[in-house]
Amino acid sequence: MQRNGDPQPSVEWSAETFQHFYEKCNEGYKKAQELLIEERIAYQQQLRDATSRQKKARGLRLKNDAEAIGIEMATLEVRLSVLSHVADGIAWTLLGGQLHLVRRLHMQETESKFLDTSNIAHAVQEAEKINANSLDFALLADLTGAVQIGDLLVRHPHSIEIIELKEGGVNDKIIELFDATEHTGKSLAEVDLSGFDAKTVSQARRMMRQRERKVNAEGIMSNDVGIDPVTKLPITVSTPLIMTENYYSELLALREKLQNGTSAYICIEGCLHIGMYRGESIPTVAPAAVKFVVEQATENYILIDWATITDQVSEPIFAKSFDTDFILDFLTGQIKVIMALDIDALMYTFNVFGLQADWMTTKETMKFKEGGLGKQIIEFKNKGVKLTLPNELDRMGALSRGIVSKILYDNILPSNIALSMLNSDRPKLPDIDDKA
Repeated sequence: MQRNGDPQPSVEWSAETFQHFYEKCNEGYKKAQELLIEERIAYQQQLRDATSRQKKARGLRLKNDAEAIGIEMATLEVRLSVLSHVADGIAWTLLGGQLHLVRRLHMQETESKFLDTSNIAHAVQEAEKINANSLDFALLADLTGAVQIGDLLVRHPHSIEIIELKEGGVNDKIIELFDATEHTGKSLAEVDLSGFDAKTVSQARRMMRQRERKVNAEGIMSNDVGIDPVTKLPITVSTPLIMTENYYSELLALREKLQNGTSAYICIEGCLHIGMYRGESIPTVAPAAVKFVVEQATENYILIDWATITDQVSEPIFAKSFDTDFILDFLTGQIKVIMALDIDALMYTFNVFGLQADWMTTKETMKFKEGGLGKQIIEFKNKGVKLTLPNELDRMGALSRGIVSKILYDNILPSNIALSMLNSDRPKLPDIDDKA
């Protein structure tokens, strides 16, 4: 997988050389997918066994045994999360590193599917048919945490396709009806389901929602325009006119400090506190140090263990400018990173760079949430943060989970977030969205 800073394929490559490179990449993806399936099924079986043993221990009132098994289960869940993160990294690469596209394939569902109970054999069989072509690659969506629309994410040489897999005669009839309806120019909402029983109608409506999500997602990927699958609101993705700036160098500098100690700390742009720890400082210093520092400044902050990146729809750690040793140490828990975002200081930074940031009133917050973005807005004491562009005072956005994720997990400088919003080619929409 290519990381930022790695050599790019040369524009001087011949068509034959580029095709060879492309085929080798697909070959690597296919081998990786085979290993991911094997490892995920094995760890899920271990998790099932551990769950059964813990239930039995609790029934026998063996408290210590139950707690020990709980630790074992937590370790297995972390390993499964890392495997999903690897698959998310592949999806990110298939979509050209365009994280805004990956986010449009995420339905904010948190339940992880067990591969051997999610029709994995059929999905693998269909993926293998596609992958027989050296120029195509089909990724199983169930391997990922991010791709929650469709069963297969397929990259062709010049396009991306989302495939829903359905088996059975009833499903075939429903799909034929959908195709026939769309062929006449009608929408899926106009499908005549009067000839089906209640159970089939329910199934058809579920398949209808899945197809609509698929069409919307493909529309956004092709045209940057569509309907957001979660909020159901129209969305047009804008394009920043400035380069994205990350704070990778600061993280690497912290890592260097760990060579001569067990902890290191930095505050970036006055609002982002980061502590990095190894060895004995992980259980002793890491849980409280950064929290103590940020609490001296504000009550309004967000604190995270950066290891949760494996559960986020964000730029995967494999895409960042870190060496393999650091990535392995981080993913295996040898290095711990704790981050805290001071919201008051973040607002100050935004205002310094020209993006007007103010606390909303409780009434303004409720009104904004009623617009369909309630799950995305960041709130403290029932108040959100409104973001206003200086030349568009009638167009208000809000500090959202997406913006915070860009700072904490995509490692984009807060100032760069503000500048991207101020300098982007975007439509007139009720919310602020960008590709940063």
